Amino acid sequence: MKEGLRTLRGRLATSEFRRIIVDDGMLDHGHRVISFQVFPYAPAGATQQTPVTLGISPSMGPNMDASDNSQIGWSITTYGTGPLEGGGTSVIDPNHIIVRDLFIRNENPNDQVNYIIVIQPVKLTEDQAIMALIKERNQGELRP
Repeated sequence: MKEGLRTLRGRLATSEFRRIIVDDGMLDHGHRVISFQVFPYAPAGATQQTPVTLGISPSMGPNMDASDNSQIGWSITTYGTGPLEGGGTSVIDPNHIIVRDLFIRNENPNDQVNYIIVIQPVKLTEDQAIMALIKERNQGELRP
């Protein structure tokens, strides 16, 4: 593994919303998500999908919503006996910096899910930190 990279991993309960990075108060210290993957905790017999969302705000909207600027990563795992067995995909916004907190949400009300996230520390200028904070505030966009 590259020097400086950190791994965050764990298991989310059904519909769990959790803070996994807590603000350290240093605005010149950020992180970038390099990799984000989810995989089943206890696959059932039928085909199931477990979507998981990463975000930088406790008020990020529900569901996987790319129009929500506070969401920065989306991953889904599909498993079971159907044609999608063993599939999965992850998407990470390449233009994001985590300055304060990182949140994760299991969107599935029925299944637990494992996650593994690789982050890279990033040193920021004052201007970069301010821009990241503005983006984190969703640029004034209101969510229902």
